[in-house]
Amino acid sequence: MVDVVPVAELSEAVRYAGVATQTVGVYPDIRKAELRDALACAGVQRVVSLGGAGGMPPGLSHDGFYPLQRLMRWVNDE
Repeated sequence: MVDVVPVAELSEAVRYAGVATQTVGVYPDIRKAELRDALACAGVQRVVSLGGAGGMPPGLSHDGFYPLQRLMRWVNDE
């Protein structure tokens, strides 16, 4: 599902984000850094470049946890 909320300033969009918001796409990319902390405090799990939500690099967190780590048995060779 995608919610599009028009706002006059990007900083206003943070109030529409919450723990139910998994991913937020931001354009232009340069603006991600200024919104990242506020979005994380609101409960957002992932901040990506607009259009970049489709691919998920292996090993990153998903829905607030690391599924790959739960599906594997880790062994250290030190």
